Amino acid sequence: MTVSGTNLFVAGSAWGSNAVCGAYAVNFPAAKGQYLARYDTNGNAQLATAFGSQFVWPWVLQADAAGNVYLGGDFDTYAVFGNDLIAAPFYNTVQFVGSIEYRIPGQGFVAKFDRNGNALWARSAQSESSYLNNRDLALAPDGVWNCGFFGQVADFGTHVIYGAVTVVGSPIGYVQYHPGGYLAKITDAALVPLAVTLLNPQSTGTNFQFQFLSQSGFSHAVQYRTNLALGSWQTYTNVAGDGGARTILIPPAVFSPAQQGFVRVVTQ
Repeated sequence: MTVSGTNLFVAGSAWGSNAVCGAYAVNFPAAKGQYLARYDTNGNAQLATAFGSQFVWPWVLQADAAGNVYLGGDFDTYAVFGNDLIAAPFYNTVQFVGSIEYRIPGQGFVAKFDRNGNALWARSAQSESSYLNNRDLALAPDGVWNCGFFGQVADFGTHVIYGAVTVVGSPIGYVQYHPGGYLAKITDAALVPLAVTLLNPQSTGTNFQFQFLSQSGFSHAVQYRTNLALGSWQTYTNVAGDGGARTILIPPAVFSPAQQGFVRVVTQ
């Protein structure tokens, strides 16, 4: 669970064919699936989306100020995030705590969703012969930090790390690998502000109204002026972008005394 402004995000796994979050339901193609849901501060569900597979274990969420959500967890075999699919070899790894046997997933992942539940990307890291488990995330100005533990050898794309090694026996011995911890960083691609198109301009009573599509991760300054040759642009309101449509209502007093003027939206 994580919070961004007035948004509360919850992720988890559910057994069965679906999961219901308030008025929103998600369906799973297998006997187990995962969901990401958004609630307001009064506990009202605002959306829900499905991801993962029957081989996924979500562990941690972090949301940035714009409502983008980073999700970390473990998986085996494959996991689906929107149009992205990650996959890795299955290792039937068994660990013992005392006399209790645990089978743990072999690989780890970090995925990013926008505020509206759309999967933006997914990255995997894997052990080459044992296990790699994800346990925590922390936001960075240009991405996200991730930490966890692994066995033997772990592959993070272009980076490979190795656990400690002990040679047991003499003069002929065998190599014993030991579990290790990892700290990794994913640098998120810089977002580029897009041009804003003003839509549906119209009069509503004595007010002027228009709409535009906001961009997640940015803020939008709605500005106005009554003369393009004289004066400067003035800010009427600032709008936080989340990927949703925005309706702006401007009263006639803004354009007084001429009752006419110009508007624009600046993304920053």
